[in-house]
Amino acid sequence: MEKYKGIFGPVKDLRIAGMHRGIFLLISIFLVAGGGGILAGEEVKDYQTVLRQPIDSETKQFEDEKLRINFYPTHELISFTLQNKTKAPMKIIWDEIIFTNPEGETRWVINKQVHYKDRGKIIDPAHPHIAPTEVSSGQTYVDYIRPFPIGLEDELIYPFKDAKGSRFKLVMPLEIEGHVNAYTFAFEVIEASAPH
Repeated sequence: MEKYKGIFGPVKDLRIAGMHRGIFLLISIFLVAGGGGILAGEEVKDYQTVLRQPIDSETKQFEDEKLRINFYPTHELISFTLQNKTKAPMKIIWDEIIFTNPEGETRWVINKQVHYKDRGKIIDPAHPHIAPTEVSSGQTYVDYIRPFPIGLEDELIYPFKDAKGSRFKLVMPLEIEGHVNAYTFAFEVIEASAPH
């Protein structure tokens, strides 16, 4: 039986040799694109976030008599689940939500209704104008918040490096039973706890 040269030594099947090349290519791409800093001796840190306002919460959950909200921040966006605990519909007023980044700069936000890659197609480049979202009584709504960028640069929630101590916040107006309640949620980035 004829043998073929694979990356990891001789193989009997040409398909295996091709698979070896594919695996080698994927590892090479990872090292060049994402993992190169590890080989270069750059320290990679894990970060986590905690809620600081209106309450301190490591789980990033806030609850009152009207709602329960859980946040899941990453470098690029803040995912959340919002449960309406009232007997009436609740509205998320997207056009009035303000994100404040760690440098203290404020930004409007976009959500899953606006694709981030399509942000240049928005008519008003200063403000995205997103229709309110209604959350029925007893329902839970899932979405995310991303800072609306100024210019072509992507806006991050917090930096990839030297993020410890970074603080950011959201002012999130919700129309509840005919009244607008502006909730302020502030977060802090801390180093992840070492696993036990």
